[in-house]
Amino acid sequence: MWQYLLKRLILFIPTIFLVSVVTFFLSKMAPGDPVAAHFKDGYTELDYELEANRRGLNKPSFYFSIQTAAYPDTLFKILNPEKRKTVEYLIGQNGNSETVQAYYKSLIHFRKLAMQVDTPAAFSNFLEKQSKAIFFARSEKEILEQQKIIGQRLEENSNASLLTGLKKMELAHDQMKNSKTLSRHYIPNFTWHGFNNQYHHWISNFLIGDFGTTDKTGRAVSERIKTSVFYTFMINIVAVFLAFGIAIPLGVKAATKEGERFDKITTILLYGFYSLPSFWVATLLILFFCSPEYGMNIFPSIGIGGDATNRSFFAVFSDRAYHLMLPIFCVTYPSLAFIYRQMRGSMVQELKKNYVRTARSKGLPERQVIWGHAFKNALFPIITMIASVVPALITGAVVIEVVFNIPGMGKLMVDSISEQNWLIVYTIMMMGTFFTILGILIADLLYAWLDPRIRF
Repeated sequence: MWQYLLKRLILFIPTIFLVSVVTFFLSKMAPGDPVAAHFKDGYTELDYELEANRRGLNKPSFYFSIQTAAYPDTLFKILNPEKRKTVEYLIGQNGNSETVQAYYKSLIHFRKLAMQVDTPAAFSNFLEKQSKAIFFARSEKEILEQQKIIGQRLEENSNASLLTGLKKMELAHDQMKNSKTLSRHYIPNFTWHGFNNQYHHWISNFLIGDFGTTDKTGRAVSERIKTSVFYTFMINIVAVFLAFGIAIPLGVKAATKEGERFDKITTILLYGFYSLPSFWVATLLILFFCSPEYGMNIFPSIGIGGDATNRSFFAVFSDRAYHLMLPIFCVTYPSLAFIYRQMRGSMVQELKKNYVRTARSKGLPERQVIWGHAFKNALFPIITMIASVVPALITGAVVIEVVFNIPGMGKLMVDSISEQNWLIVYTIMMMGTFFTILGILIADLLYAWLDPRIRF
């Protein structure tokens, strides 16, 4: 058994690694600048650099990089993503990273001069705007236009230090333009960065439960997830027990009465429920059972009830249970038909096998034949569903949580997408992957426990 478990773990570890790599790089490609979003009332370049360094963005993205010889292995040190894209574009156009970096340094030097010089307010604002804009100029025409605008204004104000800085910038640009080596784009270059990289720190923190800090509220992601996962888990664990507790006995009963009235009626009713969209049923339940206009104001409409402060445990529990009854029903009923179908079909097959006929011929009670012999062997399709049940306990039922305004993981995911709070989105995505693999592992172990012949 332990050897079997070790084999499964060896298979799952690469899967988790590959999914985590994909998730990490998707998070890097998410729209927006997380560092800029951190600041609510504006920021200086120094503030930006300090926050980017705190987040570890001054490190390479992964353990290694594969690119052409035209690109240096230090581009990650340009912290502003738009400036980095500009430098990458210029290298792509010229193929000579040395002259592009020299040009970039001349821009930094000119901007420092523009920020230090003592000039009138109007001219200072002009320098601030133009010295920043030229960082993002990419095409040669756009760069020359920016240099011309700055040069004309500097000649009007006769500032020697700034004119010298502009001349250095123009010279660096000419050198970059006249030293193109596009052939370097055809030479591959492999660089090993080591373990001090963004992905390694991200996955290490994830494994210890440190998911970072949200940009919008400043709260730790783990705090927001901890609050949301409680309600999601409560809804889904109750729904799972109800769905399996109802559907399995019904499936076994229907299999023993195959083709009879009980079998037909149960099948029609459950498939009728299964055909109803959960969001539509949830809306109808709110409309007819939570609205005084229809005379059936039985349940509260949405939410989880009042604040738990200064209230007893039993008062809070009854309030929460009262609010969660309808959401639990909406999560439970779609699963009944599917579990019932799997249980019934598997049980029908088992009851037709020779060992069941042998047990009956020995005079064993029918209850023992069904539950003691056939039921255990009919559980394999049900065990397969554990792989989907485990992540559902954590990731939540998105539609139901949104309709009933339950602050669970599903609603947190939707809210985070609308807020472009991608750190939370990809954390939930990674958690869903981890618990999916955990569910598959549990299902495999249960397979091996039920059938000793399974050893791979």
